[in-house]
Amino acid sequence: MISSVIQEARQCQGLTLGALANKVGINKSTLSRWETGKTRPCAPELARVLEILDIPETMCRQCFQQVGTPRTDRYLVRDAAEQARLPVSGGELLRALRVRASYSQADAARRVAVTQSLLSRWENNGCWPGEEKLLRLCNTLGATPNEAIGLRDYAWRNQDELPNDKEDLDRIVQGLNNQDTLLDRDLLYLALGSRYATLYRQNQIGEADATGIWGAYAYHLYGTARTHQARRIAAPALQTIERTWTPLSWAQTRALLTITDSLSQHQKYDQGIETLLRFESRFPASLRHQWANTIGMLFWHRSKLNGSQTCLKRSDGYFEESAKVAPCPQTERVQRQRYARVLSEQGRFEESLTHFQRTPTSELEPRVYVRAEKEFFVAKVLAGLGEIPAARTQLLVASNLLADYPTFRGRGEYVLLEAELTAQLR
Repeated sequence: MISSVIQEARQCQGLTLGALANKVGINKSTLSRWETGKTRPCAPELARVLEILDIPETMCRQCFQQVGTPRTDRYLVRDAAEQARLPVSGGELLRALRVRASYSQADAARRVAVTQSLLSRWENNGCWPGEEKLLRLCNTLGATPNEAIGLRDYAWRNQDELPNDKEDLDRIVQGLNNQDTLLDRDLLYLALGSRYATLYRQNQIGEADATGIWGAYAYHLYGTARTHQARRIAAPALQTIERTWTPLSWAQTRALLTITDSLSQHQKYDQGIETLLRFESRFPASLRHQWANTIGMLFWHRSKLNGSQTCLKRSDGYFEESAKVAPCPQTERVQRQRYARVLSEQGRFEESLTHFQRTPTSELEPRVYVRAEKEFFVAKVLAGLGEIPAARTQLLVASNLLADYPTFRGRGEYVLLEAELTAQLR
């Protein structure tokens, strides 16, 4: 049945043997043997052929029944919404876990107690491990909970859609924040790690790019409050940073900031400061503002801990530098507002207000939440200065700005700030 289905569908679409073989990525002679019934395709190859030929799902199911391998139902056509869920293959994810853990295929196979050839088939989507072996793989290779979920629940979609060009991969990395779910982002970061490693083996990119992707992934995990996982995943990038002397890449700086922010959470401020100072000369100029802001925050935390005025002055200097070296006006505004908030928390309200207003938000600013954020902050500072009537006026302005934007009005930080200010101004 498989041979007749492929041949009839190909002829109906007016495709030659060579044209279909090119689309599938196989030899023309291999396709010819399938159509004559001399050999049968394996499940992943059959899935690609049936998808390209747009075969109905009922007929696909009958074809897979003839292949006779377990768990072939994961290759069957799903609805469009489910298909958009995971644009990477299960084998790609397994390979990425192994690469990140720095295991050779032979080492990983030995630890999981399987043959290397079987692990190779899993990584190339020739077949898929059972639940017990998959769990053992995830534990051995250090999969995060989300990665394990992706491998367990979505690995049926054995497609390979990520590009092999570095520029295309870089664009995907830069756009990952726009993905809908944490699961999508986690799995794409993981698969990207495998692709960058492949390009490194082919001598198309350097080691910094190949390991730096783990730093970008770690920064994403840290931003979603998964600190322990972030520190562990940043390790490959940090090892490369330690043994090289080249300027840090964008992704490597993410790894370094992940580690220093994590040290700050554990009140290891001196260790974080020493780390940042050690790599100061290697930070790219375009990211100098992030370096200055991070080290300024560490000095500020240390001044709170030991009451050191020297640390406080150094903190002020680094915060001021972070605003001055910002690469664009929008980044400068963000840096100055961060500094103003730090000053406000120190009770230095007049300095805070002055610093905040050095980069006022334009009245033509299209993003209403940016303008509202400014008005809320000014109201808080005025309240701290004891100027209650002026603070009430600013609070009213902020509330009116968000009146027609219930999505922003309902944000947790705005709700808490508005409630705090309202109580303070009574």
